Parts: sequence; structure tokens; C-alpha cells
Amino acid sequence: MTKTLSIALAVTLALGALGLAAGCRGHHRGDPARFVTNRVEDLLDDVKATDAQRQQIRAIRDKLLADGKALHTGHAELHKQLLAQWQSNSPDAAAVHTLVDARAAEMKRFADEVVDGILRVHAVLTPEQRAIVTKKLQRHMEE
Repeated sequence: MTKTLSIALAVTLALGALGLAAGCRGHHRGDPARFVTNRVEDLLDDVKATDAQRQQIRAIRDKLLADGKALHTGHAELHKQLLAQWQSNSPDAAAVHTLVDARAAEMKRFADEVVDGILRVHAVLTPEQRAIVTKKLQRHMEE
């Protein structure tokens, strides 16, 4: 993998993570789906994506947004379970570790899915379009 692709993936993951983090507090900071959608649409316009490319990339975006939302759904229940352990006179360390490990595994699966999505987007774009994305990412990294 080239250095540029590695940098692009890292920055894209970071931007995606920021978008998803915004979604974790969506009622405070806006709609994460709108944030991600606006970013993707701006990028598609910047690279002058074809209709076929737009359709493929939007499908990737939609799947990731849906899966990110599903991942967030269990968040409140986890908090309740952890709070119950904290409030216990003798918290069950094994249970707490099991809860945290399960959540970490879910998040890792999602992160892997995001990486796979980014690689699919990379394959959809032409080298010229990827060069445009690279320039945008480099400018963003310099800010």
C-alpha cells in the first residue's frame, strides 16, 4: 500500500469517526447522516463522479451509516449494565470485562467494515479522481 493511500485511509477513517462521533450525540450536534451525506456529496461533485460511481459510493455510505446507527443502538443498554455493576456492593469484574470486551469487538468489526468500504470507494474511483481526493486530504491534514 502506498504512503499516500495509507494517509488517505487514515484521514478518511478519522473524518468518518468524527462523523460517527457526532452521531453518538446527534440530538446535541445535528444529524450524523446529514453530515456524512453532505461530505460524500461534496466529494462526489469535486471528483465529477459518474452516475454509476455515485450509485456505488452512496450504497457504501448508506450501509456504513446503517451499521453505525445499529452499533450505537446498544450503547444505552451497555451504560445501564455498567452502572448497575458500579452500584453493586461487589461488582463482578469478569462481567464488566466481558461487557467491555464485547463492545470493543463490535467496534472493531465496524472499523474493519469502514476500512473495507474505503477500499471499495478507492476501487470505484479512477486514478485521476483519487488524486483529487489525495490533494483534499493533504490540505485537510495541513490545517
